[in-house]
Amino acid sequence: MERAPRVRLGTTIEAAVSASRAVTRSNGNLGIVLAIAPLAAVRGDGPPTVAGVKDVLARLNRDDAAATWRAIMAAKPGGLGRASRYDLDGPPPDDLRAAMREAAAHDAIARLWTEAH
Repeated sequence: MERAPRVRLGTTIEAAVSASRAVTRSNGNLGIVLAIAPLAAVRGDGPPTVAGVKDVLARLNRDDAAATWRAIMAAKPGGLGRASRYDLDGPPPDDLRAAMREAAAHDAIARLWTEAH
């Protein structure tokens, strides 16, 4: 996470989930990673701001979406059910924020992303 302001958000998420999987087979850290990675990626001194998080999320691209999708799949979350759009068994979305908006009604972490924390 210390490199988060200098690398793509998807890279940060994928690296953090990979590091977690190296020491535990639990997916318990996935939600933590997804919750704090946008905060860690805010550039500048001092605590992250809502404006800073919005800037991080506005810079997301397809590569971030693909890396985040791989990270979520690697963590093997259970209980997600099936989704008609943006299902984890399908391809990663072009727009990760659109996928988070779709999931926000039933997922607290996705709701954080849509509300910029």
